[in-house]
Amino acid sequence: MANVKTPGDAYMCFRVGQLASKPVEVVTKEYQGNKGKGWGVIAKNLGIKPGSKEFHELKREILMRMTLAREKGRGKAKGKNE
Repeated sequence: MANVKTPGDAYMCFRVGQLASKPVEVVTKEYQGNKGKGWGVIAKNLGIKPGSKEFHELKREILMRMTLAREKGRGKAKGKNE
């Protein structure tokens, strides 16, 4: 956790490591060097080929996380206005 920015990034390091069959330390090092480029680039650099089953699974997880974060944010804002 100390080597990543958010708990979500820590999860993604573990998940990408699982999908790429790489140790989390390798994924974390790749994350540190390419975090501004996005998880798709990191996954590709670690051997998860674009268009593969693993790549699509990762994209679904990223989209789901983004959707949940947006919905959570809307819920908080809505509650403040009531």
